[in-house]
Parts: sequence; C-alpha cells; structure tokens
Amino acid sequence: MEVQPPRQFRPVEHRLGWVIQTVADPVFIVIGCFFLLRLVIAAILPLSIDESYAVVVSRSHSLSYFDHPPLGFSLARWMADFTGSEHRLIVRLPYVLMTTFSAWLLFDITRSAFGRAAGFWALASFSVAPFFLLSTGVFVVPDGPLNFFLLLSVWIILPIFLKDHTHNATLRWALSGFALGLALLCKYQGLVFALTAFMILISTPKGRLSLLDPGPGLAGIIAAICFIPVLVWNAGNGWESFTFQFSRAGSADGVFIHLDNFATVIAGQLVYVLPGTFVVTLIMLKNSFLRPDTSAHTFFAWLAAVPIMIFVTVALISKNSLPHWSMSGFLFALPLVGDWCARQLGRIKSLIRVGFVVSASAVPAVLLAVSIHAQNGFLVRSFYEKAPEADLGWPLLGWSVLPPFVQKEADGEGIFIVSVNWTQAAKIGYALGPDYPVSVLSMDKRHFSYMDDAQVNDQGRGLAMAALPADRRDNYTSEFLSMVSIEYVVTDEIQILTQDRAGFASFDIVAVPIRRR
Repeated sequence: MEVQPPRQFRPVEHRLGWVIQTVADPVFIVIGCFFLLRLVIAAILPLSIDESYAVVVSRSHSLSYFDHPPLGFSLARWMADFTGSEHRLIVRLPYVLMTTFSAWLLFDITRSAFGRAAGFWALASFSVAPFFLLSTGVFVVPDGPLNFFLLLSVWIILPIFLKDHTHNATLRWALSGFALGLALLCKYQGLVFALTAFMILISTPKGRLSLLDPGPGLAGIIAAICFIPVLVWNAGNGWESFTFQFSRAGSADGVFIHLDNFATVIAGQLVYVLPGTFVVTLIMLKNSFLRPDTSAHTFFAWLAAVPIMIFVTVALISKNSLPHWSMSGFLFALPLVGDWCARQLGRIKSLIRVGFVVSASAVPAVLLAVSIHAQNGFLVRSFYEKAPEADLGWPLLGWSVLPPFVQKEADGEGIFIVSVNWTQAAKIGYALGPDYPVSVLSMDKRHFSYMDDAQVNDQGRGLAMAALPADRRDNYTSEFLSMVSIEYVVTDEIQILTQDRAGFASFDIVAVPIRRR
C-alpha cells in the first residue's frame, strides 16, 4: 500500500511558494527597495525647518495648529510621546510607513483601473519622483499622511465607479468618507479633493446615479464630522489658520499677474515629479478629457486636473504660492501616466525602462549624497576650511552645538530661550528638547503664539540666539541685539558658537545672556 505524505505539509509548501513569488515580484521589489532607502535617509538627514517646527509646536497638544490641521503634526508627536524620544528616525517613521503603503495603494488602484502593467509603471513613477520620495516619504510634513488617506478613500470607493460594485455600497461610502475626513485632518488641500469628488458626482453618469443613494451624503457627513476639531480651534482663535492660508493664495500689492512666481512654480513641479512624468501628465489629461477611452480615464482626469488647475491659477495671481500645493493632483495623474507607459511599451519599451533605471539610480544617489554631506560636509570640506555660503546652511543642518552650551549656561537652574523668528526657534527648540521653552521675537510667530508659555514666564534667566548670516555677520549681530533689547536686558557678553560637521565649521550662532525687563 502506497503511503501518502502528510497533508499538513502541503499548505506549508504552498505558503512558502507564495512568499517566494511575492518577494520576487517586481512590484514588491520596488516598494521594498524604496522603503529601505527612505529609512536610511530618515536616519541620517537632519530635520528641516518645517519638520523641526512640527515636532516643537506639537509638544503643546492642540485640536489644530496655526499652519495646518492637527494630524500631520500629531503623528510625529504621538511617536515621540510613546517612545520618549524625538530622534529624527522615530518621528519620521509614521511618514515613511504611510508613503510605503501609499505606493501599494497607488499600484492597486491603477491595476484595478488599467491593468497590472499600468500599475507597475504608476508605482515606478511615484517611487522616483523626488517629491514623493523625500518630502512626502520622509519628512515630518502633512503631505505624506494627506496622500495616504486620499488614496485610501479612492481605493475604497473605486469598485463602485469602475465595476458597478454595489455590494456593501453604503459601507464603502462611509469608510471612504472617513478616510477623506482623516485627509482633511492632515492638510487643507483635502478640501480641494472634496470639491473634486463633488464635481465627479454631478458631472459623470455614474456619479449622478450614485447621488440617488444615501452613500455620498453619508460620506460627506462623516468627513465633515472629522473636520470639527479644526473648526473648533479656528473659532476659538479668530479663524487665524484659515485667514493665513487663504492670504497666501492672493497678492497684497494689487498686481494680478505674477509671471515670475508662475514660472517658479512650474519649474518646481518639473523637478518634483521629473520632466517625463510632467509631460505625460499633460498629454494624458488632454486625451482623457477630449477623447477618454474608459470611464476610468475621466475619473482620474478629474481627480488630477482640478487641484493642478486651481493651484497653477493661484501661482499666476500670487507671489507666495509653492510648487507642492498641486502635488495631490499629480498623485492622481500617476494612474494615467502608468496607463500611457503600459500602452507605449510596444513602441518605446527601451526608452521607458532606461528612463526608470536612470531615475531610480540618479535621484536616490543625489538624495543620499546630500544626506551624508549634511552630516560631514564631504562634498566641500576638501576645498574649504569653512563651509562656503553656497553650502548647506543652518536650515538643513543639525544644531548639535547648542545642548552642551545651554546646559552649561543653565548650571542646574531653569533657563528660557528667545529666538529671532519662528524658523530659527524651530531649529533651536528641536536641538534643545522640551526642557527649554522657546519664544519668538518677531511678529510672525506661527503656532509659537498659541503654545503654553507658562514655563517661559517661570524662568528668570534666558538666552537669545540667532544664526549669523555669513555675508553680514557684524551688522546682523547689532540688529539682533537691538531687537532683543526692546523686551530684555543683556546681562553678559555675547558669545559666538560655531556649529561644525565632524570638525568642519559650517555656520555661527550668536548667544546673548538676558533677563526680562
């Protein structure tokens, strides 16, 4: 009698084969490699100004913040509170993970709409784009969580639009609305997505058909409920956040057209998503509106075009707009870009593959080089005794010289810190940690104005600090002392601290002992 192998070994072999097949899948290879790359960059690149600001002001927990809704900052704060550390890798980890999951969501969304090949090329375009690789993928800024929740909202609802999937439709709408609500808690650009979703509902046949069901209304109500903390904070603080953000979309000088700002924004977008992706986006948006092949083309064209057009128009009439404001539009253009690449493989397969390989090599190489250079200045230290003015300055470098100096000055007693503006207060506050309260001299204090300043008022002695511009060190020191003297008394001689990178002098900081008048 022939003995059969035990049945329990077959599922194990099957699962092992599935694991090997999954690991060898190009999709997961790309996702995994760029996840590791983001982790390395997150571990070695010092926090930027905006990141330092987010970490510092979120120490005072708030329903919302002056610049943004709460969730974009709170993710870093929750990690810091949970681990007891504000190390850059720890506070950046949620943003790295969310962007990694966003990469998979983008692939799956595109695969569902246009096929697996299109999904891969959408993922490839997303992975090598500098903005999605670094800013949303590493930095403690709201854009990464915003993109994740927007993609999640679309991923949940997509079967209803593309496959007439009506099973559990109301539940899908509710979950999609909740994801949109979380996006609204990350950044105000979520409101543009909500507007776009409404335009899709009223302008497409499937959208109008969906309006006959309770699902869209339920989704809108859930998203609005999620946004309540932002409204409560603004109502209690003179609607400062809304006023500030909307003021950036206009021009105070009355001039309607700003071609210089428009050109700067377009140039920034070319860099952020890479020129090839930018050009293909424009081609596919035109084709998808004028002669769409499927309803999916129209769906993604709406999601991409509305934010792009809104913020490109803002760039034309504003002096203060930024290239990344429209990146959520380019995010939803990537399924169309992936579809274009998949269709063109038969004609220009080599060009597409070479373009990806070059981008996947050059962009990470540049970002890694900058990250390492920020630690030791290796790119210029062989040619200069001190970092030149064109090198990375105080905004992109760590201020590690401050903690030992301030601890020595404090000598076991409490001490407060005063900075010239919110940008430097962010870098100083992050370098010193939560034990040293920081206040700001200038009128533009951002969320520093809304932090609990009782600790500042309790301290008797303080230090006023500022980074010194390399081109006007003496004049700047005099101007800084004049600003400080308005509210404080200088109690001792000023000191100049040199911040170095592995022994390579990089920039100077002026420190002034003070007390309150």
